[in-house]
Amino acid sequence: MSETPEQLLALLRVHEGFSPEPYPDGGGHSVGYGHHIEAHGQRLADFLPSITRERAEDLLHNDAAVAWAAAEKLVGTAWDRLIMARRIVVADMAYNLGIQGLAKFKRFLAAVRAGDWSDAASEMEESRWYKQVGNRGQRLKAMMFFGTIPYGGKPNETADSGTGERVENQDQNQVPRPETVVEVDKNQMEVSIMNSRTVWIGIAKIAIAIVGGILVSMGIVDKPPDVSLDPSQTQIANIASTILWMVLGWFGFNGASDITSRLAVKKLEDRLKVLEK
Repeated sequence: MSETPEQLLALLRVHEGFSPEPYPDGGGHSVGYGHHIEAHGQRLADFLPSITRERAEDLLHNDAAVAWAAAEKLVGTAWDRLIMARRIVVADMAYNLGIQGLAKFKRFLAAVRAGDWSDAASEMEESRWYKQVGNRGQRLKAMMFFGTIPYGGKPNETADSGTGERVENQDQNQVPRPETVVEVDKNQMEVSIMNSRTVWIGIAKIAIAIVGGILVSMGIVDKPPDVSLDPSQTQIANIASTILWMVLGWFGFNGASDITSRLAVKKLEDRLKVLEK
C-alpha cells in the first residue's frame, strides 16, 4: 500500500473540521476529523466525553489510509495514470462517502478510468452528494476538472519521462493552508456572482432596447402626439429619433454580447480538457 500523502490529510482536516466530542452523523456518531464510530464497529462510550487531538490525528491517519487504498482499488489500473490532485479527489470522496458509497458512483469512476475529466466533474456536480457537501464538492470538482490543487500545493504529477522511467514532482510536502482554501472559495463565489450578473444585465439591456423601440415606433418618445412641426423642427426630431434608435440598438447589441460572451466562456471551460492532452 502506498503512503497516504500529507496533502490529503491536510485537505481532510479542512473538509471535516475537528470535534473532540462525538456528534450525530448519518444514523450514528462521528468524532475527531469525521471518524464514524459505529461504521467502524466501535462503541460510542469509548469516545465519551471527548477525545484528544492526538487521538483524532491517529484516527485520521488510519481512516485516510483506508480511503486511499479503497480509491486506488476502485479506480483500478488507471490509478497509476492519475496525477496527485485527482487521486486526492477520489480518496477524499471515499473518506466522506465510505467505500460502498463511492462504489455507487459508477459513471464517475468510469469517467476517471477513461481520463474524461469533464464528464467526471459533471457526474460529481449532478449527484445528491455534491449538493449536500457545499464548498467541499465545488473544490473537489475543480480539482478533478483542472488537475490542480488550488490552495498552495502542486499536483505532484506522476508521468512517464519518455525513457520508461516514472518522474514525480518533488514538491510533495506542500500542505494546503485552511485560510487559503477559504480565500479560493470566496474567489470562486465572486466569479459565479459576476457571471450571473453579466447574464441578467444583458437581459435587462435587451429589454430596455425592446421597450424603447416600441415607444419610439408608437411616436410616444420622439414627439408628442397631434403636434404639427415645421421643417426645421422635423429635421431636429428626425435626428433625435435616429440617435435614440442608435442608443437602443447599442443596448440591444451590448446586452446580447454580454450573454453570448458568458456562454462562450462556459463552452471554453467545458473544452479545457483538450489542453491537457
